[in-house]
Order: sequence, then structure tokens, then C-alpha cells
Amino acid sequence: MCAECAIALLNNSDISITTIPIETITYKPVKNLGNYQSQTFEATATVEEGDDPQIVAEGLKAFVYGQLHSSVIKDDPELPSKN
Repeated sequence: MCAECAIALLNNSDISITTIPIETITYKPVKNLGNYQSQTFEATATVEEGDDPQIVAEGLKAFVYGQLHSSVIKDDPELPSKN
């Protein structure tokens, strides 16, 4: 069942929903580099009081995506030297 369907079902029932405050959000995707190699980049954001967790998560995902898909990679010790 999708999350939206579950919420709609709960909203139409007698079950009360207790919200749990979100304090941190972590996003860690895996990028396939080919040749059986992958790269991960993990970032965690703190959700401050008054922040919308959805907006914080979207910003975090955009930041991580930019790190994994950047055309410029600087000072990566895992990459061979150009010398």
C-alpha cells in the first residue's frame, strides 16, 4: 500500500495518528560507476524547530545529488593522479 493510500485510509478511520517529531534526516544514495564499482555520499541535516521536514529533505537530496553527479571532483584521494 502506498503511503498516500495509508494516510487516506487512516484519515477515514477511527484510528488517531500520533506525530513523531523529526530531528534529523539522513540521505545516502548509491551511484553505480560501472565495472562493479559504486560511490556513495551520505549527508545528515538537522531539522530545527519551525522547519518543514519535507523542505529540509528535498534540500538535502538536492545537495547529495549535486555531490554525486558533479562534473568537477576535487582532491579525491581515491582517484588516480593526473601527473
